[in-house]
Amino acid sequence: MLEISNGQLAKHNKAAVVAARKAFPKEWPVGVIVTSNDSILEQAKKLPFTKLIVCRSSCPTAETIAPLLAKIQETESFSHWWTAHSAFGKDLFPRFVGELLRGKGDLNVVPISDITRIVDSSTFVRPIYAGNAVTTVQAHAESLKVVTIRPTSFTEDLPSDTDCKIQQFEFEPSQEQAEMCRWIEDRVSTSERPDLGSAEVVISGGRALKSAEGFKLLYDMADALGNAASKDY
Repeated sequence: MLEISNGQLAKHNKAAVVAARKAFPKEWPVGVIVTSNDSILEQAKKLPFTKLIVCRSSCPTAETIAPLLAKIQETESFSHWWTAHSAFGKDLFPRFVGELLRGKGDLNVVPISDITRIVDSSTFVRPIYAGNAVTTVQAHAESLKVVTIRPTSFTEDLPSDTDCKIQQFEFEPSQEQAEMCRWIEDRVSTSERPDLGSAEVVISGGRALKSAEGFKLLYDMADALGNAASKDY
């Protein structure tokens, strides 16, 4: 599932494609995008998909996208769904799983969040206990895996000359679904530093720094390391 951020295709979409490619080394994945913006669609077509499923929508919120993804799953019968472990992904995929299970209590769906490594198509590594430990989890081979990935763990380059077929998918949410949430605006904070979710280097500091002068050391170190992201707790 492709994500749009600040009017552009989000950078961590590439990481989701890399993760899918690691799970299935013999074939390129299928992309799904919900947008009404043709320039964003052109960006998506450059990612190495065998097929790109496109749904036109002027208000792509999690409440309206989740039933759309469930309808696509009924049609396509995918074995995996992938997206970044971002605010968007963490909002969308639980709703998507809920839509899949609505009235289908016997459906075998396995949500797996924030993975950092792929062992095989059913086995994944993810952090637990605030990242102080990692665990390896294995889903049943026949289950539908709904996976969010940590973008900084999948940073390989991808080719951009694959032959991508475009499939238009028509879907209109019900009145109830459309009225569940109303989009008002996108408000994106700006910073000279990279986003925490996509930064290659992150410097963090907390209570031990004690004062504003101490925290200035945090930012000076981030600058010395090439404009790294910084986080204070």
